[in-house]
Amino acid sequence: MIFLEVNAALLRKELRDLLPWGILGLALGVSHIVEQALTQLDLTPLGRTFYLLNDSHFIAYWFIAFAIGTGLAVREHDDRTLGFLDGLPVSRSRVFVVKCCVMSVLVLVGPLIELATDVTMHWLARGSLDHALHAGLLLQALALQALLLVNGLMLGAALGRLRSLTWLAVGLAATILLLLVERVPRAAVLNPLSLLYWQWSGAGIGVDAETVRTQAAVTVVAALVAWQGFVGAGKVRRQLNVKGPVTGAIVAVATTAALAAAVVLTVQRFVLQSTPAEPPGPSSYQFSPSPPARVETLHYRISYPAHEAEAALALAAEADAIFEQVHALLGVPPGDPIDVDASGSAPNTHGTAFLGRLRMTLESEVAAVLAHETAHVAAQRLAGAERAWLWQAADVLSEGLASWVETRFRVRAERTDERMLVLAAMHARRELVIEELAEPNLLRTVRDENVKYTAGEALIAALVRVYGEAAVPRLLQAFGDPRLPSDLRGLPLWQATFQLAGFDLAAVTDEFYRSVADYEAAHADRLAALPRPRVVLVRAGRAVGAMPVIDAPHGAEAPAPELVMRFRPAPDSTFAEYRQLSAVAGRPVWPGGRSGFAGRVCVQPGVRVGAEVLYEPWTCLPTSDAIDAADLEDAGGPDDESQDEQ
Repeated sequence: MIFLEVNAALLRKELRDLLPWGILGLALGVSHIVEQALTQLDLTPLGRTFYLLNDSHFIAYWFIAFAIGTGLAVREHDDRTLGFLDGLPVSRSRVFVVKCCVMSVLVLVGPLIELATDVTMHWLARGSLDHALHAGLLLQALALQALLLVNGLMLGAALGRLRSLTWLAVGLAATILLLLVERVPRAAVLNPLSLLYWQWSGAGIGVDAETVRTQAAVTVVAALVAWQGFVGAGKVRRQLNVKGPVTGAIVAVATTAALAAAVVLTVQRFVLQSTPAEPPGPSSYQFSPSPPARVETLHYRISYPAHEAEAALALAAEADAIFEQVHALLGVPPGDPIDVDASGSAPNTHGTAFLGRLRMTLESEVAAVLAHETAHVAAQRLAGAERAWLWQAADVLSEGLASWVETRFRVRAERTDERMLVLAAMHARRELVIEELAEPNLLRTVRDENVKYTAGEALIAALVRVYGEAAVPRLLQAFGDPRLPSDLRGLPLWQATFQLAGFDLAAVTDEFYRSVADYEAAHADRLAALPRPRVVLVRAGRAVGAMPVIDAPHGAEAPAPELVMRFRPAPDSTFAEYRQLSAVAGRPVWPGGRSGFAGRVCVQPGVRVGAEVLYEPWTCLPTSDAIDAADLEDAGGPDDESQDEQ
């Protein structure tokens, strides 16, 4: 009984001492509740809120845990309450365990509230398309969160013995770690924040096992150091501390400098990672820009480089006919003229549309590109300037509509057949998921972002087959309808808009899947012949490349498949940051630049199908698993110029 009373007294004491931190965690959790409550309560399923479970705000939780932990081993000694604890009939080790348990619960208050909020929101928003709770995923996420925060707590407890030098040590350690990762990418596993680098999938959370093992070991070692410091507190006369105004000022300046260096290195690293590598050869040289020129038609004002006058004037000759035909297809009355900047587009794109203006390249299929971007402008105008962003949030439908219009102007009629083959292959592999298509962020993270054109075109075609061509302007008008809630995203946005337009989304998606399945059955032999490349990382010195490997070799009489490798600096990089290179099975591709991210390389292999590419899902592989290029025959090297950028 006395033992229980002592433990209860210890718990009450720790709760009183740490109450401010508990209130802070509670406040952060409540702020998440308020943030979610300000959205449409019945339209926030788990598929939309999963990403919040490893969002960057958990970095703040780690620092809070670290700050709490700095007082775990030394506060009792500094507050002169250690003698009182020694007078209790319990050992210091037991007191340490109680303190660790109380602190661990407090740092998990915020994450537990957030998890409960997301589960509650999903329970309110669940429907036939997103009904499952995915308890396994949630438990995995909670376990990783707990490891991250307990890691911060124990590291704080271990380094807290340095007292006023603690944050100086943190800044120095962070700076040294960032510099070390530059030379030894595998050292990224020592960064505790790498526990936030998750990849979601239906089977579970993808996380680097070596990172988890390393951080678990670091947590245990830090806990042992903190325990030893707590047990031995007061037994050593000389305590490590810094006193005096001059010395304190020096320590403050050094701490600020160390933390600033860590921040600068972090920012510099992300900036360099997001800068595309300069391809070798003549394209790296700089030339004076061509003088601008301009031509006007009834519906367009086209600006172009003078050296491309022939292509621009040829486009201008047929531009008005394209404009009128596009507006007739969409059932939209002709509007104001469109400004066209024909000097180029964003990286990895042929054109980009804005309200009333567009940018494009004057390369092949210029008529199709102009029709595609004109369809974007017309659709945005019909959806309304004030609510056009909702139409843009339905990215697959937006790009699909423009691609559906574009088909009327394509020079290569077989392009549609190639796109259907890509969709059929994805359908056969169970990778054509309507929930992913409705979530632009999820789609670009997991799949080939270009599938939005292919799948979107097939969806609009299915809509037209079910409801006729008059359905297109009705759908656009529904996106501009003020009755449509403005905070919808993903599949709920699709469902609400289709319902407002008087359409059944389920009937359209059934027609979409039926057409893809019919094509799959009719071309089973072609689909079976498509190889499935996987990737092996290869290292040559400090450079890391990726080698495509085909498990099922093609027949001796069949031509070798044309492979493509695509890289991005980080899992959430934008499409403009992708770098695409041609590849050959069994031969490494060297992306150059700073393509690694936290000791990983994000790569996506693909097989060319005519003008289209059938990509595998994105994967971020640890550079620690890279094999030595010297062990490969004819591996080439990072300076090998035989790889062409697409």
